[in-house]
Amino acid sequence: MANKLNDEDIEIYLLKNTDFFIRHPSLLAELDIANPDQSISSLLDKQVKKLRDEQDELNKLLTRFLSRAKENEDLYIKTKNLILAMIKAKDKKNMLDKVASHFKDSFQVEFFKIDEISNNSIEKLSDEIGHDLKSEKIFSGTFNVNKMEALFGKLKPASAVVSAINLDKNNYLLIKFGSNDSSKYIGDEGTSFLSFIKEALSSLLKRYDS
Repeated sequence: MANKLNDEDIEIYLLKNTDFFIRHPSLLAELDIANPDQSISSLLDKQVKKLRDEQDELNKLLTRFLSRAKENEDLYIKTKNLILAMIKAKDKKNMLDKVASHFKDSFQVEFFKIDEISNNSIEKLSDEIGHDLKSEKIFSGTFNVNKMEALFGKLKPASAVVSAINLDKNNYLLIKFGSNDSSKYIGDEGTSFLSFIKEALSSLLKRYDS
């Protein structure tokens, strides 16, 4: 005796033979659907609904794509303006002031500090926050109250990014920025951009080497 067909067998067969009901239209009237008096209409309604759902999903994807494209365009323009301002700076102080201004005004960074500190000071700060800032790596995330105070003084960011640039054997440039949002700088948020700015700064600061 042949094996009985189960639901899965029927489903697989119909998926492989999508024109089955076109070849056997009389069966549509016999199907037990939600609305048996309008079986064909019900199937069409379901198909139309499926197409509309797919269209809605595509529209959402397109909206997200266009939004991301606009964000990337805005970021490009702001970054270009920052680099041009750095290039046009009259001296080191003027360039660092421009960097701080752009971070705060153009990129809406809530807390930002950029300071030139000595080798001894950066070693002490590294001990206080538990990260080797002299490695010039980028450290981000949430820091406890004592570490935040060591980095920002009286300011109270909830999450932060910090990194240093070696100027010479005695001095470092320390870049710090933070947010009131504790999740803002978790993971890689802000680190790629800071890495780019650090490279630009390192290159441009060489103009002011004595």
